[in-house]
Amino acid sequence: MFPAVATRAVTIPKGTRICQFRVQLSQKATRWQKIKWLFSGKPKLKPVTELHNPKRGGIGEGTGV
Repeated sequence: MFPAVATRAVTIPKGTRICQFRVQLSQKATRWQKIKWLFSGKPKLKPVTELHNPKRGGIGEGTGV
C-alpha cells in the first residue's frame, strides 16, 4: 500500500505513475525458501494490453486485503 499524501496543493493528471515497487521474498520465508529464491532467477512478468477484471482485489475495494 502506498500512502500518497500531498504536502502542498498539487494536481496529478489521470494515468500518471506516482509509485514504483520491488518484488522480493517475504521476511517470513523459511531458510529453504530463501535459498530457492536466491538460485531461481528473476520473476517472470507478463505484459498485457488490457486488464479484463476491474475488481482485482486491490486496496480500498472492500476485499479485506
